[in-house]
Amino acid sequence: MRQRGAASAGPVEDGRRPMGLGPACGRADVDPELEAIFGLEPGAIKCYADFRDRVDPDDIEKVEAERDAAIRRRDQFNLEFRIIRSDGKVRWILAMGAHSTTATGEPIRILGNKIDITERKEAEIALAERDTPT
Repeated sequence: MRQRGAASAGPVEDGRRPMGLGPACGRADVDPELEAIFGLEPGAIKCYADFRDRVDPDDIEKVEAERDAAIRRRDQFNLEFRIIRSDGKVRWILAMGAHSTTATGEPIRILGNKIDITERKEAEIALAERDTPT
């Protein structure tokens, strides 16, 4: 069953979609709109590995470390990272979320939103390059 809320309303270009990952079983519960951001057909992300494979290899270690640290702190996470779409294009994503746990504190589900922030990141990079002395 998909989790839906205010964040799932709006056009696909909006980029805000809930995503649930169950670390215990590895199952992913992803809205088709999020898969569209990744350049995938609905139903393509079936487990965490399908999501992980789309994260830029240079970013995945940091993404998982920061997410795991937030889980240990029992806190929310807020991450920026690159994905590689099925068409080969690189996009920047802002992922925000939290986790739920069992009664004993074991994480069982990660819920979050992912927003395509590519235009903002490209502008930041262009400004940084412009302001860097040569």
